[in-house]
Amino acid sequence: MKALKDSYPFLHPVDRRKVPKYYEIIHDPMDLESIHKHIKSKHFTSGLNRMCVTITIDRLIDHQYINYTYFDTLADNKYHNRQEFLADVELIKNNSIQFNGPDSTFSKQASALFEFAKSFLGEFEDQLNQLERNIQTSQDKDFDEDELSNMDDSSFADGDDEVC
Repeated sequence: MKALKDSYPFLHPVDRRKVPKYYEIIHDPMDLESIHKHIKSKHFTSGLNRMCVTITIDRLIDHQYINYTYFDTLADNKYHNRQEFLADVELIKNNSIQFNGPDSTFSKQASALFEFAKSFLGEFEDQLNQLERNIQTSQDKDFDEDELSNMDDSSFADGDDEVC
């Protein structure tokens, strides 16, 4: 998405020195650099083995070569499904509309960026559905393993092996 010609206003956080009122109006800022950091952030700290799935899609769009990577690493990524990712892209759009107005060039560019992201992910609906199911299954399994490892052996001190 960073390679799209209209994405340039959203590549980095708004500069506080250049636009000091932005952060008075926008309380939850978002930009493509922050989204990229969220993709690579350490969100989970469990030492359990995690599943890592990467889908790299190389596309030629409007004569621009775009290497778009949508991936979900349970151990390293804030996003666990496309709705979480799209919510941050939509936040870019909504912030632009709130700060600049719905008819501004920036807001139209942000809307186009959001529509591109939705459309692009929609092209891979089946693959992403399977990926998200796999991620959820892995999360559920890891949660169950964490729960079992955290159980206190003293809970079975009365000799009753049943757990309700």
